[in-house]
Formats: sequence, C-alpha cells, structure tokens
Amino acid sequence: IEINFIGSINELKGDSYYNKITTLAEKYPQYNKEIKVNYIDPDAAPAYAAEYDNYEFEVGDAVVKCGDRYRLLTAADFLIEEESSTTQSNEGEEEVKNYSLNAEYAITTAIMVVTASDNPVATVITGHGESEVQKLETMLTVNGFTVNEQSILKELDNKSNILIIAAPTKDYSEDDLKKLDSFMYNDGKYGKNILYIADYTQPKLPNLEA
Repeated sequence: IEINFIGSINELKGDSYYNKITTLAEKYPQYNKEIKVNYIDPDAAPAYAAEYDNYEFEVGDAVVKCGDRYRLLTAADFLIEEESSTTQSNEGEEEVKNYSLNAEYAITTAIMVVTASDNPVATVITGHGESEVQKLETMLTVNGFTVNEQSILKELDNKSNILIIAAPTKDYSEDDLKKLDSFMYNDGKYGKNILYIADYTQPKLPNLEA
C-alpha cells in the first residue's frame, strides 16, 4: 500500500496544514509495515501522471494505491473549509480562511477502498421525477461505493447492492413495484437493500406508499 504525495517533502512540510497531514500519514507505517509513504516531484517524474489518465496533479494531492487500485485525494479531501474570520492589519481588515483537518478520515477511507475485496454498488433510481441527491452520491463514492443511475422503466441491474429512491413525484406502476420485489428477492438469495427518501412536497403516491 502506497501513500504518494505530490510535491517535495520540504515543500509540503513547510506548509502549516500539510505539515500536519504528512506527519499524520507517516504514522501509518508504524502500525502496518505494508504501508509506505512517498513524495513525488511532478516535474521530476512526468511519466507519473500518465499512469492516472494524465490527471493534472497539483502540489498537495495524493494517490493511495494498492496494486492496480487507487484513490486520488486532493486538498478538498484533507481540509474542510470553515467560516472565515477577520484580522486587523496596517492596511485594515483582512479575511482569513480557516480549515479543519480531515486527513485521517480521508486516508483511512482511501486505504479501505483500495484494499477491499470488491466495491459495493449503489444505484440511484430515476424515471418518476425523483430529486437529485448529489451530496449522498458523493458520500457513498468517498466511502468506496460505485454509484450509477438507472431508470425504473428499464430492467434493474441485479449487480447493485442498494437502490436509492429519492422523493419521486409520480407514482409507481404495478410493473415498477414488481421490479423492486424481484430486486429484493434476488433469486432467493436476498441481501439487497432499498433506501427510500420521502419529502413533504411529494404528492400522494398510493401504490409506492402501500
């Protein structure tokens, strides 16, 4: 397992936030000798980006890798922006951006994802005026799910582990409900889930609610 930071060690250690992030990452090998932390200079290793579809790395990004599986992490994964504050200077008030560290969660989750035996699949159902659930999709993706969308009007993919039905505005037909029953039955193997999200703005949906 590799945790590869983009940027020189001196450059990252010189930043107050990234000094904490890299120091935290360097503790992982103390608990698991299979984990290694590396620092990659993107200018000195131009071929590195080619391994990841020529992804445009920025200093501070990281790649958590195990075999052929990897997870890309950026500053947005390591740092959560909080409310800005103001300070007084000779030039007047200055806005200061404040961040809280999310590095341990980001790195640990990435390690779990790249070392998992297989990734679960979540399917967001469309076709009846459902609401968008982008934040939920992002949360699932961060936690190792493959997220896709599929219309209830088509045959459901039994490879999915969970269906997400987010506040539809049109009722389901009997045929739609049979598809849900068949998905949950899973040829007698069960093990499937449906997450139904209701909203107070929905009209009455007697078939689905029943």
